[in-house]
Order: sequence, then C-alpha cells, then structure tokens
Amino acid sequence: VPTWFLACASVPPPATLVVAAEAGSTVFHQRLVVDLPREAAAWATCASPDDPEELHLAEASPATHHEIMVRGLLADTHYTCTVHADDATGAVDFTTGDAPELPSLTVTGEGPISGAYTITNNQDGCFGADTWLLITDPEGRPRWAYGIGDGYVADIDAYLVDDHTVHYGGGWGLMSDAAS
Repeated sequence: VPTWFLACASVPPPATLVVAAEAGSTVFHQRLVVDLPREAAAWATCASPDDPEELHLAEASPATHHEIMVRGLLADTHYTCTVHADDATGAVDFTTGDAPELPSLTVTGEGPISGAYTITNNQDGCFGADTWLLITDPEGRPRWAYGIGDGYVADIDAYLVDDHTVHYGGGWGLMSDAAS
C-alpha cells in the first residue's frame, strides 16, 4: 500500500456534543442527555459556582445516546455541568428545585451528630404518618429523599464513620460511639 494512501485515509470528525439537562426523579437528581455522532464513552463534571466543594462526577459506557444521571445534588442550587466525550466537550447550566416539605427533625447534643453521610427515617409523628427515607450529608443537608407515604413505617439509622466502621440501629434513639 502506498504511503500517500495511508496519509490520506479518512479520519472521523471529532464528536459534536448536544447536551440537555432534564429533571431527575427528585430535586436531588439531574439527567444529562448527550447525543454523539459515533459511539464513545462520556463523563460529566458538575459544580456549583456558589460552593467550590460542591462537585460531582458521573460517567457512562460507550454509546451514541447517553442519559447520565447525576445524583446527590443539593436542592435549590445552581450547577454548571461539563460533559466530555472523546476530544469534544459541551456544557449545560441548571438550578435544582426546592426541597420537598419534610417533617422537621430536631436533634440536640454535644459535638457533631455523625460527621458522615447518614441514611435515616424521618416521620411526622409515630407509626406511619408522612414517612420519608433520607440521606443527609455530614452537614445535615438532604441529598436524597423518598416519601414512603401515609400508613407505612420505616425504622433505619445507619452512617459510615470511616472505612471500617458503620453505625447502625433503629428506633427512636441514636447510638453512641461505643456501640460500633
């Protein structure tokens, strides 16, 4: 094969990204829709310009159509997401919706409650009145919420303390550090 032929072989054009943001199943999720002219892996970095520590990474396997779910977002927060695929990028801005009306929870004590992401139930009164499952971040801000509905009871408390310790329990009390 002549070398001039190899030099003139067709090279596919760079990927052109079309990125759209669609609301996820809750205000804490966002779906990034990405269409590519050829199959490629895609990944997204999403950040809040108002909070430099609020950074998310999501990725998808090779395909021409991607629906990248970004989860664990804060409610009522502006985000800018940059999507990468091959040698191309695209960006989209969005603001998450307001948090759902959750029953109020008051915890008193000394020091931080857990310092970790925590999954727990939150219900308005006992025995199934407006029950929610929640995941909160170390600052106590909701990152995921699911309304179970009236008449159902959830009873779970668990949080990751470090790479080797999980506190878990239930009922209407919190475990001490000694109960790991």
